[in-house]
Amino acid sequence: MANEQAIIEAAERLLADTGRIPTVEAVREALGGGSFSTLSPVLRNWRRQRQTGAPAAGEIPARVREILERATAALWGALREETEERAARAREEADARAGEAEAERGEALREVARLEADLAWAVESAAREREALTAERDEARAALGGAREENATFAERARQQESRIEDLAAELEAERQARRAAEGNAADLKAENARLQERAGHVDELRAHIKALQGSAAPLANQNQPQAPAKASRTRRKGGEQTAAG
Repeated sequence: MANEQAIIEAAERLLADTGRIPTVEAVREALGGGSFSTLSPVLRNWRRQRQTGAPAAGEIPARVREILERATAALWGALREETEERAARAREEADARAGEAEAERGEALREVARLEADLAWAVESAAREREALTAERDEARAALGGAREENATFAERARQQESRIEDLAAELEAERQARRAAEGNAADLKAENARLQERAGHVDELRAHIKALQGSAAPLANQNQPQAPAKASRTRRKGGEQTAAG
């Protein structure tokens, strides 16, 4: 264990080498060991003496030096206990925070897992939806092609029907004209029939008149027997001429 003189000499060498007041750790490394409870009070006293110009540690009476060392050791022990208690509390708080952090980390990992599952489901659902839409699009395209073909067929049928309607309209118009012509012919026939009936009436009148003439000529024939053939011949010729004239 280094004594006070060796500690002071080490501190003096470090001060001469670096130009700065050495720390307890630097003196401890220079000595190759030593406890902080031993080094700290000696170095503190050495620094105070350098600032106030007090006598060196070696000039302090042994009784006083012993009291100072005991007080320093007690103070250092109390400081160490306080430091250890603070360190223990800090460790407990750190452990608690670590536990909370671990719990938060676990919760975050679970949330990440849930989000990843939701993302995977969304991706799969989007893929299925895309496939369904693709199938519907293909069906719509096929239906559109069929509808176009049917439309073309219907258009051709409509054109044929329109042509047929035009033909029927032409036939109807021709039939109407033929009917009007037939109605005109019927009127003509009716008028001709009326004329023929009128002529037949005249013929009937002539026939009646001839019969009347024949009836009136019969007594004369009885009265003149020899002349009857010649007169009757004239009468027949006259009647024939009248009949031809009628």
